[in-house]
Parts: sequence; C-alpha cells; structure tokens
Amino acid sequence: MDQMTGTNTWHPPRFTPEKRKEYMNARRRSEGRLRASFIAKGGCPRREHPYYFALETPEVQGFWPAARRVRVPLVAFPSEVISFTYLDSMVCDALLHPPDEVPVHCIQFAGLSCLSEVYRLEELFGLVERFGLPKGTYLEAQVWANEVLEPYRTPSNQLLHRTQ
Repeated sequence: MDQMTGTNTWHPPRFTPEKRKEYMNARRRSEGRLRASFIAKGGCPRREHPYYFALETPEVQGFWPAARRVRVPLVAFPSEVISFTYLDSMVCDALLHPPDEVPVHCIQFAGLSCLSEVYRLEELFGLVERFGLPKGTYLEAQVWANEVLEPYRTPSNQLLHRTQ
C-alpha cells in the first residue's frame, strides 16, 4: 500500500496508514458481495478473490500512466469465471454504503440501479446499451480463475506487462 499513488490507483488517500484498516474492511465487504452475487447468478469462481481489470475504452487508456497493463480479449473468458460491475467495484460499494469515501468524479453515478448488481458476460452488452459507458471512469471486470490468464503471463511469470 505504500506504493499506491495517484499514478497507479483511482483514490490514493484510502491507502494512507491511518485509512488502511478501513480500506481493508471495505475491500472484504466488496469482495464478499461480488462473490456471493456472482454465484447467485450462476457464476463458478475458482478463486476466493478476483483479479481486477478495467474494460478498455479510449478514455481509460489515459488512466494510470505508470500502471502495468495486459490486454485480454473478452472471448478468452468462459462466462462462468468473469463478472462485471458498472464502475470500479469499490466505487459501487462506496456509493451503496454512505458515508464511505467516493471520488469526486464518481458522485454523479449515485443512485443508479445498476451499481448494486454484478453482471455476467452475456449481460454486458445490455448493461452498456441501457446505461452507456460511464464518463470519467470505467466498467470493471473481475476474473475468478487463474488458468484463463496463464497465456498472458510474461517470461518472468508476472501476469501484467506494459502494452503499447
């Protein structure tokens, strides 16, 4: 958490030493909600905690310039191991649990009915059709399996790498 800054995370104040416990409690709550909702919709997570990805859009390409990236086409994922949230799952959770801290650019999404839902791959296009792509933020994908990401590991066994 000491390495989390404005160049590699959406809200660095949550990682300060005095906020870490609060952040970890919120993260556990969010992941529990994600996992339970995904299972309720027929998902079959193979991991306790997901890998998090942002769906790429031209706007998202400019986020976190120092972050490592990997591009994985959606067709690479079996539907039973990938879920989605409309916005970052932690932002959704913060908007659903006031007075959690919400980044200023995300307050505009408060009250949207889609924030409490976890979506399956087959629901993704309907979600975007209904609500559009969120301006100033992104749709998040949660990957609940290791094996689907293995082909994207680098020779040094790192999952993420820089892309051009």
